[in-house]
Amino acid sequence: DAGKMRQVLINLLVNAVKFTETGDVWLRALSQPVADGPDMLMLQLEVQDSGPGIPQDRLDKVFETFVQFDYGQDTESGTGLGLAISKSLVEMMDGEIVVESEPGQGTLLKVTIPFQLPEAVLAAPGEEPVAKVIGMQTDQPEWRILVVDDNFDNRLLLSSMLSQIGCNVREAQNGGEAISIFEEWQPHLIWMDMRMPVQDGYATTRKIRTLPGGEAIRIVAVTASVLLEQQEEILAAGCDELIRKPFQDHEIFDSMARQLG
Repeated sequence: DAGKMRQVLINLLVNAVKFTETGDVWLRALSQPVADGPDMLMLQLEVQDSGPGIPQDRLDKVFETFVQFDYGQDTESGTGLGLAISKSLVEMMDGEIVVESEPGQGTLLKVTIPFQLPEAVLAAPGEEPVAKVIGMQTDQPEWRILVVDDNFDNRLLLSSMLSQIGCNVREAQNGGEAISIFEEWQPHLIWMDMRMPVQDGYATTRKIRTLPGGEAIRIVAVTASVLLEQQEEILAAGCDELIRKPFQDHEIFDSMARQLG
């Protein structure tokens, strides 16, 4: 269901952004308990845009296959399958998707899906609170950290998180830049995205391991992969461990504690 839910969100958000030349797109999510089902939650998702809206007499057609609307805008063309596929996926999860819209007022798509809580969640009285990291201990050195990722937002997220606790952070957007910065700056730890154009994280890690100082540096892979064989390949390339995307702040700091002491 996680894969279906991800695809639904992608379809709805892409559709909203596509037809909103100016203005905003909002994503809202909340969950509510089900009165007669203590092990159930009702997940509610809303994607709203400030685009041109849909005429009332065409609202009942938005989920039909190959149906597209001409809003008189210079937008990319598509197949008209996005909303039809989303409706099919939602119904496969016993959910419901509805649309509300007014011409000139934007569009709101609401998704409601029931979910059963895992037994582990039901059995646990509550998770242990995770301590918030606000800085480095006074006896710690100024750690030099290199963040390597071709995605600007990913680099910004990690760099900001690490800078706020006192780390000296540099960024590289590809493997070539990472190697150059490593040779010049000799960071203590590298956060390495494994999927990058031109030179990926595997080749970059292997190259760094052959350079002076490359054996001692700590390299942690940041990857969305969950396949065992890919995890083994990542470690074989020379990474010390891996963190999966999306990650929580404490996972980053726990990894740093393991790698840097």
